[in-house]
Amino acid sequence: MTRIAIAGVPRAGKTWFALQIQKQTGYPVVHGDDFIPMGWSEASAEIARRLVSPGPYIVEGVVTIRGLRKALQFGPERPCDVLHWLGDPRETLRPAQSNMGAQDEKRLAEMEPELVRRGVQVLRGAASYAPGKRALAAAQAPIAAQVVVVEHVAPVAAAPSAPVAVQPFVASGESRWSGSPGRGFG
Repeated sequence: MTRIAIAGVPRAGKTWFALQIQKQTGYPVVHGDDFIPMGWSEASAEIARRLVSPGPYIVEGVVTIRGLRKALQFGPERPCDVLHWLGDPRETLRPAQSNMGAQDEKRLAEMEPELVRRGVQVLRGAASYAPGKRALAAAQAPIAAQVVVVEHVAPVAAAPSAPVAVQPFVASGESRWSGSPGRGFG
């Protein structure tokens, strides 16, 4: 499997997770949030075009779920091999972000049967990645997140039952889009 989509609610760690997979696989990452200044419709159309193109790649961002919906309309092919859904934000969301996340969860629920019918492996929550905001909030000390390695991720040197240790995401600097820490919209 070489075509990976990462979608989820705002502030869930989509960019961080994509970069962790990239470290293991070497696949290029397409940051969907970079296309948002084009407008949501144009951004989701660009993501849809990227999703149906040959891999390998990792597509991530809040616009990914909208891009998947458009990709399903392009034709009968599978828009990606696996979709990771991250539904647990790392921090408290503003009302508009919460609303966006709820709408995207509804979009996923509507599309999931068709995605599965086309052979997309849909992984949610702990099946996708861990620990989420609860473990991040549990300690101020640095933590290592566990990434569940599925067959599309390049093999690692650890034993199959051992977790893959990765560095936690730390947002720093100003986003060029939103003025908030981190990449911006996600």
